[in-house]
Amino acid sequence: MALLVLSMAAMPCFAAALSMQDEMFLKNAVKASVMEMEFNRLAVVHSKTPAVKEYAQRVLKDHEKCGDKLKRMALKLELELQEEPSLVEKLRLHLMSAKNGKPFDLAFIEDIGVEAHQDEVELFERAAAKVENPELKAFAAQNLPMLKQHLEAGKRLEISLKEPPQ
Repeated sequence: MALLVLSMAAMPCFAAALSMQDEMFLKNAVKASVMEMEFNRLAVVHSKTPAVKEYAQRVLKDHEKCGDKLKRMALKLELELQEEPSLVEKLRLHLMSAKNGKPFDLAFIEDIGVEAHQDEVELFERAAAKVENPELKAFAAQNLPMLKQHLEAGKRLEISLKEPPQ
């Protein structure tokens, strides 16, 4: 018992103060940000549609800022985070990069512009309401409007890409 108390006392104060829920939010937010940045980098280079390129550039810029802040918080809290896409995400990137033209643009917008942002909005809404760490809670609440804007812009792009040419 004394060894357990001694080992707990030696733990950094940040790590002890972070709940499992807060830690999971931080890890999932970084994972989503890393994935989004990779897919948006691909779209900036690969898309031939100006509106899709512009969307990807804006989202990439916003997620770079968001990701940097997340990484600084994780470093402060002494958490190890995913720094690159998972193997599954790398496969998805490879498969998406094999598409060209409108099929690429539509796949990118459906998967990243809409679906991934829906997931992120839900993640950040839960965090803004339920995480315990005040810095993480504030971060989630502050970035939620940006994520909702990305989602709405993605939905508008999806509709425009699905419209038949006139």
